Amino acid sequence: MAAVWEAAKCAAGSPLLVFGKLGVLESIQEEPGLWRSAVRVGLTHTEGAHPALLLAKNETLAGGLGQLQDLLREMGCTVQIVESLEGAPHASMLLVTPSLARETFRSLREKPRPGCIVVLLGLPSEGLLHIHEEEPPTMIFGLGHENGKETLSLSQWEELRESSGQGSSLHGLALGQLGGCCCYFDGRIEALEVAAIRLCPEGSKLRWELFEPDGNAEKLPKGLAPFSSPMHAAVSSLAGLAGEPAKVWAFEKEFSEILRGKGPNPGHLALAKLEEEGCIDMVVTQNVDGFHQAAGSRKVVELHGSEVHAICLNRACGKRLEMAQLFDGSKAFWSPEARGWGLRWPEGDSDTDLQKAVRSQLEELIQGKKDGKSQDSSSSSESTSSSSSSVSSGTRQKRRNAAKTPKPLTEQEKADGPPVGRVPICPSCQTGLLKPDGVYFGESLDKRVLKRALLQSINSKVVMMVGTRGEVDPAAKLPVIAKREQDAKIIEVNIGSTRLSKHADIVLRGAAGEVLPKLMKLVLEHPRKAEFRQLRERQVKLVKKVVWKKRVRPAERQT
Repeated sequence: MAAVWEAAKCAAGSPLLVFGKLGVLESIQEEPGLWRSAVRVGLTHTEGAHPALLLAKNETLAGGLGQLQDLLREMGCTVQIVESLEGAPHASMLLVTPSLARETFRSLREKPRPGCIVVLLGLPSEGLLHIHEEEPPTMIFGLGHENGKETLSLSQWEELRESSGQGSSLHGLALGQLGGCCCYFDGRIEALEVAAIRLCPEGSKLRWELFEPDGNAEKLPKGLAPFSSPMHAAVSSLAGLAGEPAKVWAFEKEFSEILRGKGPNPGHLALAKLEEEGCIDMVVTQNVDGFHQAAGSRKVVELHGSEVHAICLNRACGKRLEMAQLFDGSKAFWSPEARGWGLRWPEGDSDTDLQKAVRSQLEELIQGKKDGKSQDSSSSSESTSSSSSSVSSGTRQKRRNAAKTPKPLTEQEKADGPPVGRVPICPSCQTGLLKPDGVYFGESLDKRVLKRALLQSINSKVVMMVGTRGEVDPAAKLPVIAKREQDAKIIEVNIGSTRLSKHADIVLRGAAGEVLPKLMKLVLEHPRKAEFRQLRERQVKLVKKVVWKKRVRPAERQT
């Protein structure tokens, strides 16, 4: 019989992290920030240096139990091993091994620990049944193995479905060994590390689709915070902005406070100096904090936009302004307090003209983004015996559109009524809602921005990859394009190996803030620096001349 997790009873308001067999080790190596957030939130919630309780019983966990304990100790969280919760002390975090999942979750249903983060360090062979009143029951289980490959076994699924007692309403989520998921208190589930496979019953058929990670669990400042599901608020998605703009802007205010007083580190400053000395042509970044520009870099391409700027959604205006102006204590940029900002709430008779204008802009934003994608097509799959690395365009489109559709109101929210809030309004047109200028989940990258990055990659002889894991396309493809088109030399600066390490010609291990200043010093002190700079300047002029000739029409050249 499967272990049962009921968020409302086991640990009210808290997330459950679930990892595949090797997912713990993968997360330690690739996503240590996830554990830092868990420790920070756990210690804050308990208001003291309470230990993390490791529930284990004469077993070793494949994939890094020892490394996990060392990591937690480094973060200031001691680990105490116990065999059950009976008589166990107050804890900042519960780490549960698979063999004790059923017993531990049953204890939590009887004696909940509100706000305590719970981590399941591997899936029981019987699976994990996730139950929430607002979402369909979901069986979380591990993929099988056949001929050295991870496969989805339908016979295993049927056995789990029958033993669950949930009948045909049961959904499924199959995790790979390196994967995981986060189960939030509001019933939402998010994939971690790598894509999972989601199973959805449709009558007598079973539809499956890839369930991609979207990074909500690592997003600051909420992340894993108790009673603050980032999936519920959807603070970095079009659905969140369109549904509850006031809630999204509350998040942005907290994010702005985190950035306040912070600035570029020595690594940012080193890159800016190298650009000033003619050694760097362009900085292409996925960061949204504006630290490169603050350090002095002038040619910066922000693939994912900027969270330090806001833009007006009124198409007749489109003004862009610095976000800091909105949070300087002045109310000049903010609307009057009102109920029901956003599309989650039905239009009311008491809505002001400003609210109606904002509603119209949000509807245009959502519809415009949907129309800008390829046409939706229905797709379902018969039951299948193995996983796949691809998913139909129709399924992808449905997932994209889901990211733009605000979540329906719960019965409790309907009973409570729309909350009172404020939203920032453009000071220029005075009717346009302001949107953070970052690229939200559900949005495409700006084609003009992407084109600049691609053109630079095509023409670069050297590419330096700094601090990136190389997991997010298209940014991860830029160094590969440069190597293919120009046989470019690749330099990697990172604290550990990444997906792109195999393409690197030179590897510099260490933090960017430490490595880049040393590299800058060596470059600037090189005896042939002046000679190299002159050579680069001649090459740049030659490239510009060739580009100009290609742009001039033949008839114009003849005249």
